[in-house]
Amino acid sequence: MQRARAIALSKFPGKVRDFEFEIKRDKWIYFFKISGKDQKLHNIVIDAITGKIISKTSDPMPTATKSVAAPTPSAEKPDQK
Repeated sequence: MQRARAIALSKFPGKVRDFEFEIKRDKWIYFFKISGKDQKLHNIVIDAITGKIISKTSDPMPTATKSVAAPTPSAEKPDQK
């Protein structure tokens, strides 16, 4: 697992967000989801035996919508003279 993770991160630097180890089509594979430093989400599939990257896809990183907060009214009362 450490070797497969190192291979994925060497090609797509960033932070591993999720990973799985499973069998697909009679092959043991590692699947990594990486938040890349290039602001993309990378899905990498690595053959667990050979260490070769079998497939890779990249999508733009989802962005959270930012809401602009309205200023809160002042609780202070104006000076009364």
